[in-house]
Amino acid sequence: MFLLFGSPRLGGDHGATEALLDWQLPVALLAYLALRPGWHSRESLAVLLRPDAGSRDGRAYLRGVIHRMRDAPGPLEGLLIEDTRLRFDTPTDAAEFELAVRQGQWQLAVQLQHEPLLSQVGSSGAPGLDDWFFEERQRLRKRLGSALMAWITERQGEGRDAAELMQRLGEHDAQDEEAVQFLLEKARTPLERYEAAAAFRTLQRRLVTELGQKPLARTFQLHDALQAKVQAAPPPPAPAAAPERKAVGTPKDDAPAAVQPVAAPGLAPLGRTAELARIGSLLDRGEARLLTIAGLGGIGKTCLARAVHARLLGQDAACAWVDLRPVDTLHALLDTIAAGVGMPARDGSVQEQLAYWFAGRRMVVFLDNFEQLLTHAGALAGLLRGAPGLRFVVTSREPLRLPEEHAVVLQGLDCRGPQSPAFQLFALHAERLGHSLASAEQGPVAELVEYLEGLPLAIELATNWITLLPAPSILAELRADPGFVDSAAAPSGRSLRSVFHATWQQLEPAEQDALAALSTVQGTMDLEAARAIAQADAAVFLRLAHKSLLQRLDGRFNLHPLVREFARKLARSEVTGQAEARHAAHFLAEIARPPAMRSGEFVPERVAGLLPKTEDIAKAWRHAADHGRWDLVAAAMSNLGMYLMMTSRLEDSARLAAYARASLAPGHPLQAPLSAMQALAAFRLGRIDEAEEVASAALAHGPAGVPAVLLNIVMARVNRGREQGVVHAERAFSDAASEDMDMRMWATDELVQCLCAVGRDEQALPILAANLPLTRENNAIFYEGRTLALLGAVRTALGDWREGLARLHAALAIFQRMKDQYLIGLCQRGLSLAHARAGDTASQAAAAQAALQAFEAGGFPFERAEGLLLLGKALQAAGDDARAADALGEAMLLAVQRGQASVLVRSIAKLAGAHGKLARHQRLAVLAFAGRQPDLRWQDTASLRARLDSLRPSAEELETARAASAEWDLAYVCGLLLPGWSASPAALLEQRTRRGRVQ
Repeated sequence: MFLLFGSPRLGGDHGATEALLDWQLPVALLAYLALRPGWHSRESLAVLLRPDAGSRDGRAYLRGVIHRMRDAPGPLEGLLIEDTRLRFDTPTDAAEFELAVRQGQWQLAVQLQHEPLLSQVGSSGAPGLDDWFFEERQRLRKRLGSALMAWITERQGEGRDAAELMQRLGEHDAQDEEAVQFLLEKARTPLERYEAAAAFRTLQRRLVTELGQKPLARTFQLHDALQAKVQAAPPPPAPAAAPERKAVGTPKDDAPAAVQPVAAPGLAPLGRTAELARIGSLLDRGEARLLTIAGLGGIGKTCLARAVHARLLGQDAACAWVDLRPVDTLHALLDTIAAGVGMPARDGSVQEQLAYWFAGRRMVVFLDNFEQLLTHAGALAGLLRGAPGLRFVVTSREPLRLPEEHAVVLQGLDCRGPQSPAFQLFALHAERLGHSLASAEQGPVAELVEYLEGLPLAIELATNWITLLPAPSILAELRADPGFVDSAAAPSGRSLRSVFHATWQQLEPAEQDALAALSTVQGTMDLEAARAIAQADAAVFLRLAHKSLLQRLDGRFNLHPLVREFARKLARSEVTGQAEARHAAHFLAEIARPPAMRSGEFVPERVAGLLPKTEDIAKAWRHAADHGRWDLVAAAMSNLGMYLMMTSRLEDSARLAAYARASLAPGHPLQAPLSAMQALAAFRLGRIDEAEEVASAALAHGPAGVPAVLLNIVMARVNRGREQGVVHAERAFSDAASEDMDMRMWATDELVQCLCAVGRDEQALPILAANLPLTRENNAIFYEGRTLALLGAVRTALGDWREGLARLHAALAIFQRMKDQYLIGLCQRGLSLAHARAGDTASQAAAAQAALQAFEAGGFPFERAEGLLLLGKALQAAGDDARAADALGEAMLLAVQRGQASVLVRSIAKLAGAHGKLARHQRLAVLAFAGRQPDLRWQDTASLRARLDSLRPSAEELETARAASAEWDLAYVCGLLLPGWSASPAALLEQRTRRGRVQ
């Protein structure tokens, strides 16, 4: 069953355990085929996925997607792939929904479409495909609305209440006016009328705020008629009161109810215990006569000040609370303070009267929202000088910067995990709305509040959506449009848009332009980057920091994500456009900075310095490609490719190279190096077809220099184990002779591996022996480790396992310092083979297991089949035949599933030779079948030859075996070797996984 409502899943029927699918283009294509049963031509699918590509390029792209499709977890029965067409006829919940609607099974239909079609996924990467999914989602949602209406009518016809269904219909699409009219007409019971009225209010608010429109006249008429019925009937029972929460009290006296949660007397607001204690200490000891609580709008300044105010009232201190929101002049400031503290009105100077009135009193005056009065802050200093018992507690978006001031600058609430104050605040607001968070929601909600960086107002506003949307959808909407968070705000309440707009209006033009420029930075930045991108001096940044717009974190600067997005929306387009260009130039110059990064030189300090900038470097690369700044791309390309390889960001490397290549003509000079960058990353990701296709196409244009070396290295790796691999490696070795040491060592490394892969170990040994001192002379740590590992493998193959083990352990120590899980896995694999030569079966199995774990930790699943084959051999050698059969069986299944012919042939050979239930003639026939497979490599034929030699067959037996296996196919052989085989490797693999993976 392919489940498509919500997140895409494979492998379960309603409610059963399913495999959650990672939403990438191959899975998206599977979903499209499942939703449209029947044959689809490759031509039409290529146009759907790549309408901008030519026929040949489009079909090549489609082939790569189809190859990756086979890696989807779960059963893929029904997927048929032919030369010119393909189809995926599999049951889906969408098809069951359609059937239920046609048969009038309304309850089943509503249960099936529990979430909209593919509602939990983002873009597939193919705009045409995304557009089709959007249209299909809208069509199915409309069908769901019709099903809900039919079910409501049916239930009411049975004399039953339909309020719950009406609530679902009202939440289904808040802007579906036809549905709201239906609810207003159909509402009969008090609860039904309540839901209909709520749906009308939501429709009215959404139309006004999002479209600037009003409901139709007929909708108003229906609502008026409903209201008349409500007034004539007794009111519905009030909902049960939510349990009290000590951390939240009453809102600010003269503010709307939804403004801010406030502390009960003497208690700290959630997550503000330390700040409350600090403020209390400063006030109690008399150290702060002017204390300013500063921070970004919506950070909780008023909430904390209210808690301090309540604490002092509880101590019988004389306090006054003064709201300064509508005040913007000195005269109004003084008048408002006078009124707030209860000073009688008299003729004359208000400032002098206040000074006289405060002179003999001990009082704490709270001044809320002072930010628009900063130029008049000196008046407070004057009042303090004449009144020793006077203290001010001020809330402002930036400090007053007076000598008397103690500032407490608020940051976002701690938002690390479900126990954090930010998460608890979200849960509290959700409970206020009648929604208790389930355990399954904890992870997504924690991610949401972390994205909001613990900003209390943003959390409160985002929580308003939780009764309609799951947390991942809220987060996705926020990332697309920060204004989304305000859409559910109460009409009389605060919104982030209004808060930030007010802040923006108070900025000087230079500050606005600097903030707009800094909003182009995705991550954190240092002062050098800020200056280069904003073209502003440090004083401007200091003023933005005082306003809590520019935050300092671990020595670097960043913007709150919502501040960043609001700034981009309010900024002038020419300012952001110029800043984007400077951003690209700065960050690509950062990665291109000498010295060149080399695979043989791992410099942790430089890599660590680039890590916070990775997202911005990728953005800069795309901007340069989009705007034809190929000079920036060319300068950054080598270091970027090496940096992404060193940090195992291989998917980013392949994607960025492909992105740039798509904007270049086929013969452009940068096509070759970019193709090498993409092909190298694709190969290491296990996408062999993509690597071969990209590299061979680039080599067809006759590149020279470093690109030619790298492209031939890719082709050598693709063909390793065949003589063709040696040919490409020798070409790379020859071309590298005139290049730098890095290229020569890289080409040498590949040549040695290709020679060893075809059994020419003795030719490889002198090359390695000459290469090792060169790696040390040039401080090429990576290549020193590679050379040591290869020397160990060659020495082992030549019978000197003691020397082999010593070399491999030395290599492993290097790779462990580099934390390169891929090379650690390869090294452990070599150690397993060396231990096998030494007859140490326990160490052989332990090293094979360590190799599996390293590949899994590094995210290299395509190496699992080879690793399981090695583990199976080790377990067989140790006499653990049951676990060995499991390991070899899973290796064989993975090889079938992923098209890894070499692993498949060697697994068949190993299983056939050790299978206790096969007769001798069957073993020989299975080995004969394996020997007929296409594109066998040297190690494959060697493995088969060794297994045949162990059986010592006669010529007549061999001829009989070849004849018997001539009509066999892979499914038949798998059935012989694997108990439970059902013509579906994916299904059997899933069964074995449920029993427990081989470890």
